[in-house]
Amino acid sequence: MLDASLVIPCFNRPHLVEEGLRWLSRQTHPHDRFEVLLVDDSGPENYHLNRAVFEQARVDFQLRYFTTGLPKEVYGVTVARNLGMREAASPLVIFTDDDCYCHPALIAEHVRVHAEVDRLLLTGYRSDEAAVLEQALPLALTRDKCKREYEKSLRGELGPGDFKTGNASVKKAHLLEVGGFNESMAQAHEYGYTDRELAMRLLANRMTFRVNPNAAVYVLPTDAGTQAYRDEHQAMEKARRRFKALERRFRWNRLVRRLLHPFGGGGQPREEET
Repeated sequence: MLDASLVIPCFNRPHLVEEGLRWLSRQTHPHDRFEVLLVDDSGPENYHLNRAVFEQARVDFQLRYFTTGLPKEVYGVTVARNLGMREAASPLVIFTDDDCYCHPALIAEHVRVHAEVDRLLLTGYRSDEAAVLEQALPLALTRDKCKREYEKSLRGELGPGDFKTGNASVKKAHLLEVGGFNESMAQAHEYGYTDRELAMRLLANRMTFRVNPNAAVYVLPTDAGTQAYRDEHQAMEKARRRFKALERRFRWNRLVRRLLHPFGGGGQPREEET
C-alpha cells in the first residue's frame, strides 16, 4: 500500500504544473510509496494544456490525471479535491496547489507526523521565499503568519480559519466521515472559504489539529494588479457570505442534535447538515 496520495488541483497554468513536478521528483520519501494526482479545473477548452504536461512528464512516481468537467469560471477546487480524495490509493491524502512548490521533505514529514498522531488534521509551512526549498531540516519559520499558526498549534488553539489546503493532510477515512469538501461552494465568480468550511466540520468530528513547520511549500506570488485584486476580493466577499450561511446552519443543526441526543446517541455531523 502507498503511504500518501498528493492531490493537486490545477487551473490554466501548465508551466507551474511542470515545475512543480520537477520539485516533486526530489522528494526524500521513497518514490514507490506515494502517488500524485493532478485534478484539472481549467475548463474543458483548456484541458489539453495540463494534459500535455502530464503526458510528457518523466517521473519515477505514480502520476495520474483527472478533470472536473466544470466551466472555467466556476471555482471548482472543492470538486477537484474531492475527486482526488476519492481516487486516492493511499490512506493519507496530502493537499497542495499548482502554485506551490514542495520542499523535498514535504511528503516524508506529513507521513511521519500522521504515524504518531491519530485523527489528525495537519498543516505545514507556506513560505513566500523560494530559498526554503533548498534548506535543510529543521526549517526556520520566517513568515509571521505561519509563526503565529505554529505558536497557536503549540498552545492547542488552532481553529478552522487556520486550515490551509495549500499544504495540509488528512486521512481519507476521516474526510469521508464528514463528506469531504462542500461542493455547494463551487460557484461561478466566488473564491475562498472552502478550507475553513471543511475544517469546521472536521474539528467538530473529534480531530486533533497541528502544524508541522518542517513540511514546507514555497507559495508563488500572485498577480497584484489593481483590477485583479479588486475582482478577487469581490469574489471572496461572495464566498464569505455563502460560508457564513453554511456556518449558521451547521451550528444550528449541531445544537438541535445535542438537544435531541444529550448523551451522544445522535452520531457525528455529516456533510448534508451543512
